[in-house]
Amino acid sequence: MAQYHALSRNLMHANIAITDGTYVHLEELERGKLLGQISSNSVRQPDGELQEYLAKLDKENLHRAITIAADLLVKR
Repeated sequence: MAQYHALSRNLMHANIAITDGTYVHLEELERGKLLGQISSNSVRQPDGELQEYLAKLDKENLHRAITIAADLLVKR
């Protein structure tokens, strides 16, 4: 459960129910792999261009960008 909660926070979901609704179909092992990918990728610093682009987004568009990125992570 701690890993699942960490996944929810890393995906910036407002609560774990959002994560559960999105990833309920993933097996525990798959969730662990996904969490491992996020954890290993979070150590890297985003490139300056991407960081500047994201900083310019309003809250709604930033949320959309995060959602798209999360979907891409799940598909990999």
